[in-house]
Amino acid sequence: MRHSFGHRLSSRALLVSIALLAAGNAAAREPSVAELVSVCDRALAQGNKGLEAAMCEWFAAPCECKVGRSEGPTAHWCVPDGESIEGTVEKVLARLRRYPDRTAGADAVVPALLAEIYPCPPSGTP
Repeated sequence: MRHSFGHRLSSRALLVSIALLAAGNAAAREPSVAELVSVCDRALAQGNKGLEAAMCEWFAAPCECKVGRSEGPTAHWCVPDGESIEGTVEKVLARLRRYPDRTAGADAVVPALLAEIYPCPPSGTP
């Protein structure tokens, strides 16, 4: 499948970015929205197995532990019990495909999308 997203981040470069991000290296470059969509599309085409599927999941369904690293407001989301990772990735990916700024960094966009998709209940709600 050919994509028209301009340049694509290679699998190797994205893997290095993941490793550096996991290690807390601020020099690591996050993928853009277009790059993440491209990686996720390739992962889907490969049956959601392998390195690209892991990369897609890492960026499209992050744990909230990653969010505190960036400057600016922190997004919070509350994924309901029983929601699968695949379901979350599918919902995020659908929104990323329509996201107007394809060059925006996925680490900034995805948490905001997750907060819209899975808003947390108001404080004090049981």
